[in-house]
Amino acid sequence: LEAVRHDIVTNGIGYVKLLFDLSCVPDSLTEFAGLLTNMLGNVDTEKYSYTALTDEVNMYTGGITTDIVIYNDGKDIENYYPKFVVSAKAMYRNVPVLFELVCEMLFASRFDDGKRLKEVIDQIKSRLSMYFSSGGHSAAVMRAQSYYSEAASYKDRTSGIAFYDFIKDLQENFEARKEEITASLYE
Repeated sequence: LEAVRHDIVTNGIGYVKLLFDLSCVPDSLTEFAGLLTNMLGNVDTEKYSYTALTDEVNMYTGGITTDIVIYNDGKDIENYYPKFVVSAKAMYRNVPVLFELVCEMLFASRFDDGKRLKEVIDQIKSRLSMYFSSGGHSAAVMRAQSYYSEAASYKDRTSGIAFYDFIKDLQENFEARKEEITASLYE
């Protein structure tokens, strides 16, 4: 396990960024990786309901977020490195709690509550629709880039127009795909 630490003045706030390599995730689960970034923190865990988890995160940290970031190879534009990123911050005294909450989100999230999964999928679709209304030009650029860049295609499939199409299909066919969604999120 590699770790990088920077000794800089942060006024007592610890910033943590965890990167997980997604290059080993099968292509068939790429969109589900994008879904996972939206589910973590929004579903119950073994220890907390999602509302109690939100309360704990707000009480002890400055936030915990997840995202998929694509790093390009500076020497070869054909190579890219997709990473699942967990970003968090807390006062130094609360960093141990921060790691407990991150571990709870990553390793104890429950994806077996169909009603909650549907609610989060509905929220994702609504959020993406609003984003396209206000920032459609950015989505269009990402989509255009996806036709000639594998990295942009990956990003489109996890947060762009292709991801929206995936979410829309999950929403419209939720009952038929509920078990697949649950199994894929656990995988």
